[in-house]
Amino acid sequence: MKIELSELIKQSYSENEASKYVECSLTKEDYGLIVESAKGILDNFPSIHNCCAPMSAIWTAMIRDNTDIPAYMVAGSLDIMGKRIFGDNMNTHDMSQTFSKSNLDWDGHCWVVFGDCIGEISLFRTAYSKHSPQWLREMIRSQFGEGRGMLLATPSKLLEHGLVYTPSYVLKDSEITGLVKSIELIINKHKRDQ
Repeated sequence: MKIELSELIKQSYSENEASKYVECSLTKEDYGLIVESAKGILDNFPSIHNCCAPMSAIWTAMIRDNTDIPAYMVAGSLDIMGKRIFGDNMNTHDMSQTFSKSNLDWDGHCWVVFGDCIGEISLFRTAYSKHSPQWLREMIRSQFGEGRGMLLATPSKLLEHGLVYTPSYVLKDSEITGLVKSIELIINKHKRDQ
């Protein structure tokens, strides 16, 4: 996945950014900063299902704006225990168009890459939601238990739990900014719907 992801980073950013990604080795302090920022997001973002894009965007922006840790927001598909959860139509969309305008047909998944690690901040919220299919809730509960908030692990560690992340696109800063700006609208809609 590292070679594929470095190519996607080069397409969205530059060769220099792709090199930063390849050369990145997270320190213990880096892990601490990444986890603390995720906790802050989870504490302040309402518990809404299917919010991988805005939650991943704010996490990416926080790390990129406040640290030197290379962080990249990735869109693609997610399989759990051999079952496609998100991303059935990844090949039918021009990914650069998906995030430059609203696209309600896109069913992919977003996550954040920090060096060799995948950061997953929204899966548990979606899985534990009453709006999610029961089989997804049961699958996540059987693999991870109740009350989880985020994951930060290498692809090989995630594979031990049956999670396979397949990248299709790395979002550009302008696309991340657009998603961050949409958060207020999402939160206000959530408050109205309650």
